[in-house]
Amino acid sequence: MREGLNFISDALHFEILRGASEARKEMYMLVLHLSTGAGNEVKAKNPLAGRALLALERGCESI
Repeated sequence: MREGLNFISDALHFEILRGASEARKEMYMLVLHLSTGAGNEVKAKNPLAGRALLALERGCESI
């Protein structure tokens, strides 16, 4: 899980540097937030963040 969080953290940093849309940056922030326990309510509001969290839990590096 830690490696997955590092991947998401690095991805967020890259998105910020390349000027990604606010929605895309928000998705990465939600995934980082989910890792600290907000869980199901955020997944319900943002399916992409839910998929990203699921990928992290499975040890994947892609969504």
